[in-house]
Amino acid sequence: MKSSERNGLYKVPESSKDICRIRLCAVILLYMKRQRIMLVDDHEVVRLGLRALIDRHPDMEVVAEASNAAEALTKATAHKPDVVVLDIRLP
Repeated sequence: MKSSERNGLYKVPESSKDICRIRLCAVILLYMKRQRIMLVDDHEVVRLGLRALIDRHPDMEVVAEASNAAEALTKATAHKPDVVVLDIRLP
């Protein structure tokens, strides 16, 4: 089978060179740092929706959630997120 033919979503490797590229990509993905994200919103349904979207991406992970500013400060200090997704109208 040629590399131009597809098996599902992924190309089928044609040569050992293609297999080496696939292995290299796998090693790079293992050592890439995942983005640590904290969600802060007073509406649980919003946090659940954002978490569902973020969980689809292998390079991102939700490390904490908070429903108010005081809880957000405590959890941000404990979890040290890279990114905080913050509601602009927090009670």
